[in-house]
Amino acid sequence: FSVDVYDNSTTTDGTFTITQGKVEGKALSSLLLDGSGDFVNLSNTAGDLEFGDGSNDSPFTLSAWVNADDATSATIYGRDRELKFGFSSSDKLFLALYDETTSHAEFQSSTDALTSVQDKWTHVVATYSGVGGTSANAGIKLYVDGVAVAMTAGDAGTYTAMHNNINADSRIGAYVSADYFDGDIRDFKLFDYELSAEQVASMYSNTYPQTPYHGYKMDEGTGSSATDYGTSSTTINGVLNGNAALSGSNGTLDLD
Repeated sequence: FSVDVYDNSTTTDGTFTITQGKVEGKALSSLLLDGSGDFVNLSNTAGDLEFGDGSNDSPFTLSAWVNADDATSATIYGRDRELKFGFSSSDKLFLALYDETTSHAEFQSSTDALTSVQDKWTHVVATYSGVGGTSANAGIKLYVDGVAVAMTAGDAGTYTAMHNNINADSRIGAYVSADYFDGDIRDFKLFDYELSAEQVASMYSNTYPQTPYHGYKMDEGTGSSATDYGTSSTTINGVLNGNAALSGSNGTLDLD
């Protein structure tokens, strides 16, 4: 959210007091999802969204601003039989890595439920070192609003590395055809390396200057496509599905 302030006003340390004039609020556009069949599809062009080959994993970071109407079983980003990032059935932030099937998995989830993030914009990040193997969950870290959160590790079966399902597309707002996100998402970023805690904090405060490998601002405000502005030589624009919409609005407070 940004503001333009006119006439008599004062500002101190990022806050402002207006005694006369107008404050025009400019709402940032976002991806609006209704939790029922909506998502943005990212085609897996040339395997560019793969971070495992069945034998070894590679590091990555996932980041997004979210405003969840309901944080229960809400996927932010998912790839069939490879990974899932979002909120669990108990409203906990988590990242799960899958070795071809969800029966072989490594994951970390926030120790505490995050129902407090519902109905407000929140910055969430998951990083992975790419360590792979049966201790892969030790390479996962989760962050909320730039701060690392306490985590609880888990696993299932025998995990070696993420399965490279090169025919699978990725989805923002869904895992395959389930666990749809209900609310708004904007500024989704995927980095092909593990960000440090300091870098995550800088990204939260909008002072991290690096462009992601694939990035989607969701600021188009209209249309059926989310533009990829990332550094990868393979551009993968997102295609909106269901009732997914790119929207935004402005508002004005006028004091005379």
